Amino acid sequence: MEYIYKIETHAHTKENSPCGKISARALVGLYKKYGYSGVNITDHFAYYIIDENADPDKEVERFYRGSQIAAEEGEKLGINIYHGVEYRLESEYSRNEYLLFGTTREFLKKSIRYFHRTYRDFYDFAKSEGVLVFQAHPFRDGMTPTPDCCDGAEVFNAHPGHDSRNDRAFGYAKSFGLRMLAGSDCHDIGHAGRSGILSKYIPQNDIEFYELIKSEDYKLIICEN
Repeated sequence: MEYIYKIETHAHTKENSPCGKISARALVGLYKKYGYSGVNITDHFAYYIIDENADPDKEVERFYRGSQIAAEEGEKLGINIYHGVEYRLESEYSRNEYLLFGTTREFLKKSIRYFHRTYRDFYDFAKSEGVLVFQAHPFRDGMTPTPDCCDGAEVFNAHPGHDSRNDRAFGYAKSFGLRMLAGSDCHDIGHAGRSGILSKYIPQNDIEFYELIKSEDYKLIICEN
């Protein structure tokens, strides 16, 4: 089997990410056009977006709005959509963000309680729930690498508006033995389809996508950044 199926690991919709400039439906259409077989919607689940004092069930359902719209469009166009997360807790030291794999609604409701805890506290909680934690773009300005608080790192981030220092991220992940990931970090039309992974098969749902990431049996899509 060859690595022929393109999958986006890092994409945002304007329905739920304040920084997102592209609708979920438009995003799916673009990825279909670019020949992708799957897209992981990683809208921001962060302390400044989620209302800690509101009903957690309603907050989590609101969070999934973008990925649910994307999934409906994906079903029409024949492209699989995965319900991902880019998590951020509040820290006075850095603006770290983490891509999570294997999350559920119950996990996200519990994770709200960790918005004001340490990275170690959150990572220990995620591990206890079987969730994989990848630090997104660990060498951007304002970020602090946390090799002891993650399973992997996004070693190639293709967002054209940021200097993610991907060369440093790759060396860092290699030196600490971290799993590696690449993604477009799509926020707008011009960001779509620039990176991701190549797989031997197309995961049909969130669980299969999680198993793919866990297996590390994929290749990174690297473009000119």
